[in-house]
Amino acid sequence: MKSLVITNMSMDTDFTSDWQPFSLQSIPGVRKQANATSIIIQWFNAEGEMNGDVEIHGTNDLNNIHFSRIYPLETDSGSGSLTIILFPVYEFIRIKYLKNGITGGVLNASINYE
Repeated sequence: MKSLVITNMSMDTDFTSDWQPFSLQSIPGVRKQANATSIIIQWFNAEGEMNGDVEIHGTNDLNNIHFSRIYPLETDSGSGSLTIILFPVYEFIRIKYLKNGITGGVLNASINYE
């Protein structure tokens, strides 16, 4: 199952998603629980200096960031993708995008649950 977190967002603006649950509880008739397994980041037609970043944050209490990892968006063509493999350590995760020198383009991000 895929949860869209960022859909066709302009890359000229910084963005922080809401906290997303790491585990989805009971899906009637399908399974009892699904855990986040990966985050897919895709960008298209990026313009400007390609030095933007995506940060992944993890927390257990929704108040403090207990984990933070920065992934640079690097490409020569202005388009690219990044797959981040997740392990069930935290209760919630969120995605933060920092444009830095990027002036345009389109950004998508999704969380895959299995």
